[in-house]
Amino acid sequence: MTRDLAIVTRVQKIEPIPNYDRVVKATIENYPVIVQKDQFKEGDLCVYVREDSLLPVKPEFEFLRKNSYSKLYNGFRIRNMKMCGIYSSGIAFSLSILPEGFQPEEGDDVTDLLEVRKYDPEELQEMVQVQNKVKNQILLFLMRFKWFRKLYAKLFEKKVMQYPETVQKSDETNIEKLFNLYKTQRPDEEFYVSCKVEGSAGAWMLYGRRRKYLVFSHNTICSSKDNNTWAKVGRMYNLEKILRSEKRNLCIQGEVCGPNIQKNIYGFDDLRLFVYKVTDVDTGEALNYRDLVNFCSKHDLDMVPVLYENRLLLDTLDDMLKDCEGKSVLADVPREGLVWRSMTDQNIGFKCKSRAYQLWFAGNKETL
Repeated sequence: MTRDLAIVTRVQKIEPIPNYDRVVKATIENYPVIVQKDQFKEGDLCVYVREDSLLPVKPEFEFLRKNSYSKLYNGFRIRNMKMCGIYSSGIAFSLSILPEGFQPEEGDDVTDLLEVRKYDPEELQEMVQVQNKVKNQILLFLMRFKWFRKLYAKLFEKKVMQYPETVQKSDETNIEKLFNLYKTQRPDEEFYVSCKVEGSAGAWMLYGRRRKYLVFSHNTICSSKDNNTWAKVGRMYNLEKILRSEKRNLCIQGEVCGPNIQKNIYGFDDLRLFVYKVTDVDTGEALNYRDLVNFCSKHDLDMVPVLYENRLLLDTLDDMLKDCEGKSVLADVPREGLVWRSMTDQNIGFKCKSRAYQLWFAGNKETL
């Protein structure tokens, strides 16, 4: 199960909201969260559930049903929203939400304890494509149930094969969680900054002594001969040929955009691949920025759009969050945010997600 979706942490700050007497703005894990007035004091422990989490159907969460229940996922989806004129991310509960007898401490991960799941529509869509022998609607229905998800993983364990240990699945940490650490420990680190692309992640690699060609969606292995999205992209861009032209086993990771993917907000007529990482599968060493640029240029592949090179962290977290707002370079739409990665080490990096974009993408365009 995904970790760190629900944690025991402290309320950093409480601030009034002008013209609202019953709610206040709390800062938790550097995120703004609207809570009831007098529910918490600064320094109190709470249970913070991150955005894009799914709470189980239980009496204590029934108050969320009207606005948050997802029939498809059979759970209450926690999402970002704009309330009382401010942005609010996630939800905070008092410690009483935890099971009787549990003694919470700051930093405890209570994701499993509360049966919190990750809201991941991309994963469901991938499974439907990969397991095309199962009727789509039946699969989507049954995936609502925990017992079926476990059975599905067991029956199709080969099909849901995870990435090799040397290849990290793309899942950058939010800047809210890392800013203080990086500001104190890496103040002189130089980054390149790219537009965060709204699409579906994939990986194409050669693996093992026999250099077997493997294709992965964001979560699972796919058939390279099938008609799924990631196999199609591999053929369109001749990725197997490109990989075999190199002397070592490499993995190309990128974001796929186009029809039927994330609302195709860029209006592409066909599938497009934007590369963000290339890794040596045998050693786990990723190409640094300059080598990545050269690799993509050599093989006529598009990189994710890069806006800045050799950039230092900005002065404050607010500066970082404001900086990530703006228009996409791919179309006349808001950009999803920015991804910062070290010029020399791909393992050092984070994402800045645009709050305005998250509301716009969910359909709240009036909040831009």
